[in-house]
Amino acid sequence: MTSRTVWLIDDELPIRSVLSRRFESMGYTTHTAASAEQGLELLEHGLPDAIVVDLQMPGMTGVEFAMRLSERVDRSPPILLLTARSHLAAEDELRTAGIRRVMVKPFSAREIVREIELLLETIDQERVA
Repeated sequence: MTSRTVWLIDDELPIRSVLSRRFESMGYTTHTAASAEQGLELLEHGLPDAIVVDLQMPGMTGVEFAMRLSERVDRSPPILLLTARSHLAAEDELRTAGIRRVMVKPFSAREIVREIELLLETIDQERVA
């Protein structure tokens, strides 16, 4: 199986580091960014298979990131949104932005990897159907 790529976008270095190590131990390639703006710059590497992005970051939220990404590409990869304040994420806004899952902090890296794998399985099944 070809290695899958995941972008990890969060302003907290410990979260990026833990998730990056966990994904890489599972065979994924990761690219990290400390802000949504830096996340958009990752487009120079091509699109990933999936994205994990924090909701609240300085400058641009994870939802705004997802909306801007969808303006720049034909089809956005599945996005998992991390948040400590799920009440700030309106469901219709998330759907419009292309966010497929929301996970509330605190979380385990194992849970994030499992959710991304489920999202990727769903995408693979949708492509076959």
